[in-house]
Amino acid sequence: MTAPGGEVKTQRRRDRSALGKKNWMFIGHPEAGERSAVIYTLLGSCRRHGLNPFDYLKDLFTRLPAAKITAIKQSAPAAWAKVWC
Repeated sequence: MTAPGGEVKTQRRRDRSALGKKNWMFIGHPEAGERSAVIYTLLGSCRRHGLNPFDYLKDLFTRLPAAKITAIKQSAPAAWAKVWC
């Protein structure tokens, strides 16, 4: 039985997440786990918005040092995609 295209993508995402949970169970330190979760969330958000994670992070790290705290929301992948893509 063949699953429709949308279901296959959803299953791949679930499988990737399940594999990650197993691999990251022993990350070493609770703070390291939290930081890793933030990074993986950013990368996942890039993929959902059709962005190249490398290009996004390169631009983010270039702009972030000079950014004001009020401009942080504009640095999220969803907002970045609207402005730069």
